[in-house]
Amino acid sequence: MLLGSSRFIRSLIIGFVVVGGISLWMRGVIFPSDLRVVSPSSAEGNPGVLTLYYHHRPPYYHETSRGLEGVVIDPVVAALAAAEIDFQWVPLPAPQQLEAIRRNDGPVAAVGWFLNEERTQFAIFSDPVYRDEPLVAVTRKDNEAIFRDLTLGSLLRDKNQTLLVKESYSYGETLDRAIQLFEPPIEKASTDNTGMLLMLQAGRADYAFIAPEEAQHIMARKSSDFSDLGVFDLAEMPAGSERRLMFSRSTPGELVNRFNRALNDLN
Repeated sequence: MLLGSSRFIRSLIIGFVVVGGISLWMRGVIFPSDLRVVSPSSAEGNPGVLTLYYHHRPPYYHETSRGLEGVVIDPVVAALAAAEIDFQWVPLPAPQQLEAIRRNDGPVAAVGWFLNEERTQFAIFSDPVYRDEPLVAVTRKDNEAIFRDLTLGSLLRDKNQTLLVKESYSYGETLDRAIQLFEPPIEKASTDNTGMLLMLQAGRADYAFIAPEEAQHIMARKSSDFSDLGVFDLAEMPAGSERRLMFSRSTPGELVNRFNRALNDLN
């Protein structure tokens, strides 16, 4: 009787271990976007886990009932799962993400950032995870003068048109250089792109550059708020910028290489 009981207990323990292992595997590979979303303070207690910073910005990264999703999130999650990298999501505003990378405290990365020369001084960038479509210009429909400036160069040279730009934001290396070269009148904003479109609607500036994916998403959701705005393409606009993971310099190089290999294998 005792022997039979021991075998039963042993079988029961093995069963629990197998079921538990399958559950963990499914959580990490089949449903990777459901992995931990934690607060910035609790993230500090997991030094062996890659902390990934994101902010709500559809269609690139946004929370859904299924977890985090988006055109940038999805390939990142797939590559992390394939590379078997343990990670956790931490929501953090974009300016604070830069500060966190600069602090260089352990393995951390910000999702979806553009590579530029300044950032390479304090960060390590992954291979590209997503390429934006070429930017479009958004302006008020009654701003007839702007439609004479249908090339990027002529618009940036027009001193009667004020460009609305996001503070501490890169529009990609080529466009950043063009803005510095032509020095158009500039109004700076610290809000998100929805807020920037509302500023254009209110006449706070004349035009802004935005990715067409994002413009379509914002204006379709709140069409009545942006009924006075129009979107148009500009000749000479550079190709869309490549979004990457921006790692702290204390992130192990081996982890970055594993991520890049998995990302490229999936493409």
